[in-house]
Amino acid sequence: MPSVVCIFSCPKRSLISGLFKWLGTGYKKIWTEYSGIVELGIDVNKVSISKPDADGVVKITIPDAEMLDVDLDEESMSEPLTDTGFMTEITKEEETAALAEAQDNMEETAQANGALLVQAKERAKNLIEGYVKNVGEQIGEEYTVEWVEIE
Repeated sequence: MPSVVCIFSCPKRSLISGLFKWLGTGYKKIWTEYSGIVELGIDVNKVSISKPDADGVVKITIPDAEMLDVDLDEESMSEPLTDTGFMTEITKEEETAALAEAQDNMEETAQANGALLVQAKERAKNLIEGYVKNVGEQIGEEYTVEWVEIE
């Protein structure tokens, strides 16, 4: 499983001036690593399969692949490493916000990876085509699949 690393910075305004402003007062950083699973596939409700024509051609309409689920493996999470300025601490709310930001980033990264989406669609096509051909064999017919893309 791929690991996701999150660095979350939370600047904090401080009224402290003079010597303390040079000691890093106010900055906060969280570093955590975890594994996550992003499920990609097609919406089967948008798939349509025609009856075979006289030549045994079955037309199948299939949508593009999409993200179906994002799951964070909580057991894989490392203890957050933190770095803060002088006289600052990271709150539980900030840790939660950092985790939510990392999960959103994982979703965006998967959604932007066109190669993964193409691979998911090809796998779906292979499964559907295998099913159609097996059904044909069971009834003594030989089917050829023709793909129709949803626009």
